[in-house]
Amino acid sequence: MILLKQLDSTYWRNLENIHNSRAHRPTVLDRQVAEAILRAGILAIEDRQNLKTCHRVVPAPTGSGKSTCSIALATALIEAGTGTSVLFVCETIKQADAVYQQLKEFSAYGDVAIWTSEHDQARPEQGDKHNARFYLNDLAIHRIVVVTHKLYKRHASGFALRYNNSERTLTIIDERIQEVAVFDLDLGDIAKARDSVMSEYGCESDAFRAVDELYRFADRRWAANDNGNRPYCPLIKSLSPWFDSAEASQLFHASEGGHLSKVIGLARCLAKGNAFVANWVGGKEGRRFMGYHHDLPILPGTILLDATAGIDGVNDVAGWRATVSTPTLSYANLDICVLAPPISLIGPQERISQIVRSPKGASDYAAYIRETVLAHTTPGELVLVVTHKALLDSAFLPGNASFDDGQAYDLDGRKVCFINWGAGIGSNQWRNASAVFLFGAFHLPKRTMVAINLALQGKPSSSDLLERIQSPNSPEATLKQLENGHLARWIVQLAMRGSARNISADGECGKQRLFVTTDFRWFMEHHGRLFPGARITQDESVRLRLQAERGGATGLAAVLFSSPDSTLTTARIKELTGIDFSKHGGRYLSDPFVKQAMAEGGWTFIKGGGRGKPSRFERSVWPHADNDNNEYELAFTA
Repeated sequence: MILLKQLDSTYWRNLENIHNSRAHRPTVLDRQVAEAILRAGILAIEDRQNLKTCHRVVPAPTGSGKSTCSIALATALIEAGTGTSVLFVCETIKQADAVYQQLKEFSAYGDVAIWTSEHDQARPEQGDKHNARFYLNDLAIHRIVVVTHKLYKRHASGFALRYNNSERTLTIIDERIQEVAVFDLDLGDIAKARDSVMSEYGCESDAFRAVDELYRFADRRWAANDNGNRPYCPLIKSLSPWFDSAEASQLFHASEGGHLSKVIGLARCLAKGNAFVANWVGGKEGRRFMGYHHDLPILPGTILLDATAGIDGVNDVAGWRATVSTPTLSYANLDICVLAPPISLIGPQERISQIVRSPKGASDYAAYIRETVLAHTTPGELVLVVTHKALLDSAFLPGNASFDDGQAYDLDGRKVCFINWGAGIGSNQWRNASAVFLFGAFHLPKRTMVAINLALQGKPSSSDLLERIQSPNSPEATLKQLENGHLARWIVQLAMRGSARNISADGECGKQRLFVTTDFRWFMEHHGRLFPGARITQDESVRLRLQAERGGATGLAAVLFSSPDSTLTTARIKELTGIDFSKHGGRYLSDPFVKQAMAEGGWTFIKGGGRGKPSRFERSVWPHADNDNNEYELAFTA
């Protein structure tokens, strides 16, 4: 039985003890976040009692103390109820160990266990890396348990989720877990898995027969010309029962991330109708075989702590999320500069992922990154650079990822850490970086986003949802929400790894400069919900690139966002963008992005009235710092 009144008082007492131990004086923001965590905890406990499958989401700002409050909540729950128990789920082993140490320090009962691959008592090869070592089988006897995302998903009904033969009272997930497993293979990948199984087990084994059956099925679909010029075609096929065997499960986990693991996953998805072929229109570049399934336990009594859960798009699609109101962060101390790579480096239709595949392209792009960092920072600064993994893996840029013990890369006196898109969420180790550079963005292939969309909505590939996504410019709202949400989440999360995460007492982010080179139009359309209150400038490189591209509506919007003038004639617009308003003015004025630029820049279009009165844009209102939108620097920065 849980005494909610006792939980409330114990929570605030425990939180005060933690703050006192750190000589921290709580702020108004601290109090607001703490109230949100307690409210989420009570709702989650009620969900557990009512067997309601739900994640209570707390999207409090990065660096606002969510983790500290969750420590106080967990320890208070143990004190407030007989037989209560808590499961903590952290993204990395390092983060899990840090949470474990805090729980040990502040728990009155001290009954805390941790299990990761480095804390496994059954693996003596790990040596003395950690003093805390536990057997996986023993987790169910401890009231508080800490595990990683990986274990939580793999042992969904196992030892960590239960205490004394009952589901745990409360589960606290720190940072969003990828909810969907996607298996993405081409015919060559399946062939490699088949060859590997034949080499290991022989061609008479059940494993080989099963994988060979899948290969032959995929080969027939690969050769078939029945897609009707459609990007996605549903698949369903029952294959060998071996794919559901214990041996297959063992191989699936042992080869996780490899071809064989993906093949087993694809076969299981095929049998359930959760698979499709992704075709390049016209079939010129081949096909991909896609399998998907929901891969996250949605259990009663769960809290999700994630600063970007409100913008990641999942709330709009998944019915099992419920958001708890939290305070918003002001980005008034964040200076954002939008940059653009030269068109000679990345052409109008090229992607960075294509450029970095060739040694010359990767070398040139790495040189551009170094030059850009040098141009916008000063010696002695701590700098964080986020770029594509291929540049780090191939050593075109150094893989120095820490400022500790002189590990940072010395770039003409700047101390620079390089990390890749897809990593770094939740880390505090770069919080003293005064400048953060985001080169490009973290895009997933559209076929992957289609699979994620289907899985989150629990739809087989035969559903009308896949049919609605067939068009390259599909109006399907949920797909666009997830695509935008994925980009937004990673941009905000990694932008906030630097000194911006040092939040002030009145809820403002720390002073930091942020440089972004993602798609100009996308960023300007979404900046308001990503970084409300930030000051935005556009580097001269944006104008040069858009001018070289003859950037149409985007180029016109860039001029309107950035011009320091109070009047812009259509003749001047033509000089800058190539747009002839006498022929195409109406079309451009109706473009939503141009309308946004006019509204945020205070522009009105005035149609000309004869000689000496040309058509023109005039400012009726100048943007200023205390408006409701982001503040703009009304000039390109050279």
